[in-house]
Amino acid sequence: MHETPIETRRVIAKLKSRVEREVPLGERQLNLTCSHCKREFCHMVDMVTRHETFEFRFVPKGIGLDKLFKHLGLYQEISHIESLLASFPKLLADKVREAMAELDTSTTGQS
Repeated sequence: MHETPIETRRVIAKLKSRVEREVPLGERQLNLTCSHCKREFCHMVDMVTRHETFEFRFVPKGIGLDKLFKHLGLYQEISHIESLLASFPKLLADKVREAMAELDTSTTGQS
């Protein structure tokens, strides 16, 4: 896993895989019982097979995007005019907003 690039490791939610390997145990005597006849017997062992399981699951893309949108505040409703004004230079956008505010107050009769 340490050889996997960090960008890949960040999207892995779960890692699981099955590996069988023989591991040296050293010469040992095991006292075993036969599962069929229930007789006990001795067996000399110097290697043991170990089973390891690995599984991986990626973080769902939608959950990551949802968290990113909430973090950046992108779930706010933006009017069409505000999204258009965001593409203007700041000075021009501010002047348009002022002109729109003046038009709004003159049409409603407020001062």
